[in-house]
Amino acid sequence: MVETLEYALALSYGNQNILIDSIRAIESLKVLATQENPQALFELALFYDHERGDCILPRNIYFRDQYLLHAAHLGHAQAIITLFDLLKRKNTIFDIGYYDENYTDQIFGELHQITDQLIAQGNTQALLIKAKHGVAYPDTESMQYLYQAWNQGEKLSASLYLSRYDDEELKQLGLFDATAWNDYFEHAQQDLMQYLEHAFQRGHIQKIIEFLRTDEASYISEQNREQLWQWQQQFYQQQATLGSADAWLQLSRLTENSLNYLKNAAELNHPVAMYAYAYELDQKPDLGNDELDEIEKYFTIAAEHKHAQALYEKGRYYIEDDPELARQYFQQASELGCLDAVEWMVALTEQCEQAQWAELAFKYGSIDNKVAEVLIVALRGGFGIQENHRLADELKLRLEATSYWDQVFSFALPAAQQHYEKQIQPQMEGLFDEIAEQPDFRSRIASHIKNWFK
Repeated sequence: MVETLEYALALSYGNQNILIDSIRAIESLKVLATQENPQALFELALFYDHERGDCILPRNIYFRDQYLLHAAHLGHAQAIITLFDLLKRKNTIFDIGYYDENYTDQIFGELHQITDQLIAQGNTQALLIKAKHGVAYPDTESMQYLYQAWNQGEKLSASLYLSRYDDEELKQLGLFDATAWNDYFEHAQQDLMQYLEHAFQRGHIQKIIEFLRTDEASYISEQNREQLWQWQQQFYQQQATLGSADAWLQLSRLTENSLNYLKNAAELNHPVAMYAYAYELDQKPDLGNDELDEIEKYFTIAAEHKHAQALYEKGRYYIEDDPELARQYFQQASELGCLDAVEWMVALTEQCEQAQWAELAFKYGSIDNKVAEVLIVALRGGFGIQENHRLADELKLRLEATSYWDQVFSFALPAAQQHYEKQIQPQMEGLFDEIAEQPDFRSRIASHIKNWFK
């Protein structure tokens, strides 16, 4: 069968003809990713980030960021926006020591070049990227990009951001004042809701979900946002009634009746739901034997369905009684991209194999000190991986810095506890004794608090 993006997205989000099936969707998206399809690459990045909320794939920022970067290089505007935001927060895999310290600057430069190319091709989203997601331009330059985007059809986003500037700044460029831009934003909201309602009535939820991921979704009216959530819930309810396990799983996240919905999805053999149901059930106090059996049953079946986190939990369960079986579970979870399991493989293996697992853990973003210790030795002597003395030195410095601050806090915390017990606690007890006798306790609380901070 020839995979098409339309079919993969239908499996991923569902529509009036196709039930959501995230497992098959991922299979289709991976095929399309090998064909350099930017939307497929972006969708896979969301799965690895758990942005989708499905958790079919283990959270892995290495795969997330590699897919995002690949999609961005192919001109995917939302991938560029996402990467810019992650880079600004220093929340990417490229911010760790595995990469050269100048690599993030290189990526910034590449993203700006791609954005400029998209603008030259008439991409209106690229204008918004220049104004709000790239480097911090002067307000006058950002406003010009936004006004250009507004003129070319980006009514909602451009009017929203222009409404947040001062009237004097807008006046300098001969633009409408902030109140006028806010009115334009209100009109754009109405147009958006009509468009999304039409999509919902035709059985398409994808556009609603995509909008709710955007920054602009935080600024629409509470009434409109509530309406979008209701449409989502109605859509998933329809899909669940028709037998979609994924829909039951999504309903468990949108409503308070989560455990029952999770069980419905688990009974349809959805591996994520089986794991999530067993996990939630395990949090309940005073479990009976039937519930304990149910927890074991669903954890086991989820692991048999290659759910990475379930495999990892099975490994933890057997680590003391059967280390070899635990190792097998950890290895299976590791091969699916579960970082926690990879870190366990470092602890359970030796020499060359241990070095290779440590290198993989670090590549996936591990900050575990034990992993770093193994990797430092391996990087200096080979042991099955390529020598890299520069990286070994950087890791050693980081490890020493971590150790130093651990020591500082180990001394500071007991001192703080002692100060609290000797000085703060007696004052608090005296204060509450005084409150019990005095009616004007609010003013006295304020007075005592001021004294504590002197």
